[in-house]
Amino acid sequence: MARMTVKKSVGKTRSVTFGSVTVRAAVPPKAQVAANVALGQSALKRARMKIIKPGVRISPRKDVPLYHVDADKPEEVIRKLDGKVERGHFVNGTFQKL
Repeated sequence: MARMTVKKSVGKTRSVTFGSVTVRAAVPPKAQVAANVALGQSALKRARMKIIKPGVRISPRKDVPLYHVDADKPEEVIRKLDGKVERGHFVNGTFQKL
């Protein structure tokens, strides 16, 4: 596995080496770093309630199937499509009804 090395600032640049690739970049001014940190913290505060809420909500759409595994029979897949519920399996990437 390749080793990553980060070299401290030399003048106004910093370099990162990963394997045989070295990337050099200018060190940003402290004011820019502080502004970016503040922007990131602000964005995280706005997203916090969405991030910590468990689960994903997927709204059904016409002609778009939704799949999930049956909790009682994990070998079966349940497909919901346009109000119709079918059980089956995927065979070569295609849903096959039971």
